[in-house]
Parts: sequence; structure tokens; C-alpha cells
Amino acid sequence: MTETRENPFSLPLRDYDINPYIHPLVARSGHAGHMRDIKGTDYVDLMSAWGTNLLGYGYRKVSKAVARQSKKFNSLGMPYPQFHELMDLVRQIVPGAERVRFGKNGSDACAGAVRLARCVTGREKVLYRGYHGFHDWYFASTDCPGIPAALKQTILPQAELTPMAVDAAFRKHPNAIAAIILNPMTPPFPTGVEMQEVIDVVHGHGGLVIFDEMLSGFRIAPGGMQELWKVKPDLSCFGKSIANGLPLSVLCGKERYMERLPETYYGMTFEGEAVSIAAAHATLTEVMKRDVVGALYRKGRLIRAEYNRIADAYKLSTALAGFEPCMSMEFRDQDGVHHRELYWLMIQELVRNGVFTFGAFILCFSHGYRDLQKLIRALDAAMAVLRQAVDRGTSGGLLDERVRAALDEVRSPANWRRRE
Repeated sequence: MTETRENPFSLPLRDYDINPYIHPLVARSGHAGHMRDIKGTDYVDLMSAWGTNLLGYGYRKVSKAVARQSKKFNSLGMPYPQFHELMDLVRQIVPGAERVRFGKNGSDACAGAVRLARCVTGREKVLYRGYHGFHDWYFASTDCPGIPAALKQTILPQAELTPMAVDAAFRKHPNAIAAIILNPMTPPFPTGVEMQEVIDVVHGHGGLVIFDEMLSGFRIAPGGMQELWKVKPDLSCFGKSIANGLPLSVLCGKERYMERLPETYYGMTFEGEAVSIAAAHATLTEVMKRDVVGALYRKGRLIRAEYNRIADAYKLSTALAGFEPCMSMEFRDQDGVHHRELYWLMIQELVRNGVFTFGAFILCFSHGYRDLQKLIRALDAAMAVLRQAVDRGTSGGLLDERVRAALDEVRSPANWRRRE
């Protein structure tokens, strides 16, 4: 296998994705908070496998739990004791989890939640805010080919998460909207009081509220944003970090709705796959026992402070947005240089200096002091190059020309395009 092989997980070019002109396209291994590419180059990995690496690659307690379970059985096709133990643990951690079911991907859980909401309400339209997986019900909101045109009228964007805006959406489509599904990590963030008001508005119109807590769950707070907001959505979807990299997701929620889930034929062959469940039990136990979330916040606060210090020193218009365990870089146009040029130049220089990122800083528990110091040095080196671009009024000669040539075609994940 060589570095020139195509990465099948990428649709270049998109923001927040692998850029074939900047990133290594093939990984060889991961350890703790690091990733090695096929050439053996070691990077501090700040994408954490799309947020799945919560504790660290090869984390000992998870690895031992996986090894023990794999010697027993991988799947029985039926529930077994640890299956129910993990359900109990999720109910203890997640405020709105009265009943729990498992899946394999976040897309599974979100699709199940939306189907259940439609079943319960007898309505078809769904409001969405954020990205919610690759299934047709959601991707009908994009220009992705292969999606039936009939689905496009069933999915509606909700740009503003305020009681007034949500009320207006429901009034525009009376008795037609089954639910609003939202990614709580999509800014701007309402307060807990405001979020409860939104929930009350949705309920007043006979709809359900679904939280897509894929990234926020077990990372922003053990129980996700619903724990920070002190609210209880009707249904919740969790995944990514729950099993520290093994495939598992959760659909949970209020009992009166979850008890109707069998009506929707929710289920899959590997829902009870035992190795991932063992990994999840070990991961969540460690999250609660070791105050993993608190550790991520402490590391994130240091990174944010240093990022701001360095940006101020180089007089750059940039900041880290979001909660400390999962931040993303934001830039403004500066002295004639477009913010997207600065954004990609920053990523390019961080990768060159041994920090792997697509624009986010997604921390794991195993990121240590040396990793943070390497990141800080990389930030200083990268921002020095950005300062050159601002002084010149262009990223020409600094940012890879192939990237510069494609900047106008870069799209976010919600705006897919056909490969050239």
C-alpha cells in the first residue's frame, strides 16, 4: 500500500475532511493520542478518529475488556447479562434515557429516532439543525445523487434555535412536522432556559424533540448537552466515543415513546454484538471513574489560552470556537486574505509540524503534556506563516497551489457535490 492510493472515505475537497494535498491519505497505526501514517510519520492526532477516540488508541482497560470478551463470544443474536448492564449504565449517565436500544452507527440511531417520531405523531416532515448521518431521510436535504426526489419535501432546515423561530416553522407547516432533530454542538448555543422553551414550543405543536448527541455525548458532559442544559429531550442518539473506537450507537429516550419502537421494526443483526458492548462498558466506567470529561476541559482551556496568546502576538483574526473538549478554528478575512485561505494554510502548517487535524481540536484522555507542548509549538510556527500571508495580502507561494485553485469549490459536509 502506498501513499498515492485514493482514500475511499474522502470526497475532496470539503471543509472538515481529508484534503489530499495536505493530509496523509493512509494511516498505519494509532497509539494513545497519536496517529502514524504509512511513511511512519508520527502526528499528535487532534481529530481522534472523528471523535471516537475518547480515552486513547489502545487504551489498556478497554483493550483488556475487548480481549476477554472476544475469547467468549462475539454475538449470540440474543441479549445477555452485559448487554443489560450497559443499558443500565447508560440510563444512569444520560438524563433522558428511560429506555435504551443499541445500533452500530450514529446514522442508525438518528434514522431510528426519526422513524419513531413519525410513527408516534403520524406526521412526515422533520426539522433539522446540523449533520445527522448519511441515510436518505437526512441526505434528502443535500444535492447528493441517488436520493429520491419525493423525500426532499419531508426535510426542513432550522437555522435559528429560538422559541420564536421554531414556533414559526411549525406554524408554517401546521400538523405536518413530526419532530425537530438537532445537533447541540451547532452554534450559537442557547441557554438551558432557552432550550427548555424550545422544547415546550415543539410539544405545544404536538412534535417531538430529538437530540443528536454523537459528538457531545460523554465528551462535553458525561450525559451530553442535555446534562449541561438540564433538559430532557424525547429521544436521544449517542455514538462515536461510547466504545472508544469500536462500532456502537445508542437510541434512547422517554419510555412512552421507546416502548413503541418495535412497531417501526428497529433492529439489526449486530445490535447485540458483544465485543463493542464490552468496550463501551469499560469506556463509560472509565469516563465516570477517572473524571475524563473534566480532564478534557483542563487540557482544552490550556490550548485555548495559548491559541489566543499566539494569535494576539501575530495580530491574527482567529479564535477557537466551541467547548474545550471539542473546539474548531475560526478565521475572519484579514487585509485582503480570505478566511478560507487562512483556514487551509493553518491546517497545512499544523500538519507539516506534526499535528493532524481537519480544522478541529478533538481531545482524548491520553493526550499528555508533551502532546500539548508540541501543539503549542506547531501553532506558533503555523501562525508565523499566516502572518506572512496577511502581510503579503495573499496566500500565494505559501498555501499549496492545488488547494488555492480549488478553494471556490470546497463545500461543507451538508453541501455535497459530484466528484470531478
